[in-house]
Amino acid sequence: NCGSYTNWYSISWNAFLSAPYKKIKTTIILEISFFLLFLINKTKITPNHVTFFGVFWVYLGSFFMLSDNNFLIYSSLLLFFTRQIPDAIDGSLAHLKKKFSKTGHELDLWLGDVSRIAFIIGTVFYIFKRTNDSTMLILLISIIILISVDPRKYISFFKFSKIYYDKKLKGHSEKTESNFKNPVFGILKFFHYDGRSSYTDFIIFLILINLNFDILPALVFLPWFWLLMFSLAFLRSIYIVFKES
Repeated sequence: NCGSYTNWYSISWNAFLSAPYKKIKTTIILEISFFLLFLINKTKITPNHVTFFGVFWVYLGSFFMLSDNNFLIYSSLLLFFTRQIPDAIDGSLAHLKKKFSKTGHELDLWLGDVSRIAFIIGTVFYIFKRTNDSTMLILLISIIILISVDPRKYISFFKFSKIYYDKKLKGHSEKTESNFKNPVFGILKFFHYDGRSSYTDFIIFLILINLNFDILPALVFLPWFWLLMFSLAFLRSIYIVFKES
């Protein structure tokens, strides 16, 4: 983790011109993270403590989305926008305190997964509160079930992925091993919400616009679209499991 964020921080000027938004956001996240890291490093707080705090961070954002108070909703969006801060801190803290572990890396993966679910919950809560349509809650439950029962979530560490420690980057990395390749699934993967920052920020942008200009019909479509994508992802997982078997 520490190595990957350090590499991001050293993006060249040419990379900035090709992706200015990513560079600016990464710089902001890293500057805040390094300041907090400086303070935390002087305490007995461990990297895993930071990881668990990251869970509290994102689910507090989900809880705020249930409010009718715009200030809390804006606060929620800020929490989601900066959710990479705990992830940046725990890896760097592990490096400084020499507490590297495969468990720590797997907790990072867990944080990424629960953060994705938290953002989905927060977004659907926001839509539900503004439509009073209970169908949104049914869609939310269905999406969470599809994420939870995905078989690859529980066997990827042993069969589909390998975790290794990179001495140069001072952190763990994961490589997914799968021979299943299809251009159609490549397109679907692009639209599938996997928690990536650019996708998350786009949804945050839509909510910000809705708070000021009321574009709710565009947001109401989102849970239905996510349900479709997660259903296809689940079917793909089942296919891969049986194919690899």
